[in-house]
Amino acid sequence: FALRSLVSSIISGMVLLSENYIKLGDYIRIKETLTGKVMDIGFRATVIRTIDNIHILVPNSDLIDGQVINLTFEDRIRRIYIPFKVPYGSDVKKIRSLILEAVMKSNIPLLRDVKMRKPAVWMSGVGESFIELELLVWIEGIRPSTKSNLLILIYDTLTAHGIAMPHPQLDLHIKDRRIRNALR
Repeated sequence: FALRSLVSSIISGMVLLSENYIKLGDYIRIKETLTGKVMDIGFRATVIRTIDNIHILVPNSDLIDGQVINLTFEDRIRRIYIPFKVPYGSDVKKIRSLILEAVMKSNIPLLRDVKMRKPAVWMSGVGESFIELELLVWIEGIRPSTKSNLLILIYDTLTAHGIAMPHPQLDLHIKDRRIRNALR
């Protein structure tokens, strides 16, 4: 069984090297939990370096048999989504304008002036006590700090304009008159 696994990984390594779907320097995501840069593709395994500078050996058969997302396959430019919430009663158009203005003025490295890749704010849903919004921006490469920097920018912008973050709310309606009178 061990020999079969070894042969499978070696054949998978030859396939990886010949197809060129995964190359040195590509950023890939495997099984939604492992994201990193391809440092080496060997016959038996591929070395992935995570953003925490941890090197992981992934058997080539896992890369052939499983789902692999290549984040930099043809282009290093990609869009990221930054979700945030505001309370009901908020002026969504004003918030959208404030956030976009702050993003455009910030020093955070992202694409701002490329047609069809400008920052945007979308309303993505409504919850029990909040409105869900998303900031969409285009960045080049992989910058894990970008999301954190944008969340801080959003928080600071909302706070500076007196827009509170939503808090869970629960309305309780008591129908029994005896209980209602006892609570008074």
